[in-house]
Amino acid sequence: MKPMTPNIGELELAIRFCVGLALVGAALGLHDAGNTPQSMQPWGWIGLYPLATVMIGHCWLYALIGRSTRRV
Repeated sequence: MKPMTPNIGELELAIRFCVGLALVGAALGLHDAGNTPQSMQPWGWIGLYPLATVMIGHCWLYALIGRSTRRV
């Protein structure tokens, strides 16, 4: 098994962080003092994936297709 090498560039890390934070915030209802529609809450937890990839710097989907946005 190959080790997880970083495959996400700096700009994409920043974008993933902002998008992930916005989605999790929407799931928690932080954007409008708790008035989040029930239909948004499950989808908002998808934001955990971008936040996790930011923390480790590795996207397994990119690894699967052999893509990297990180500059060497």
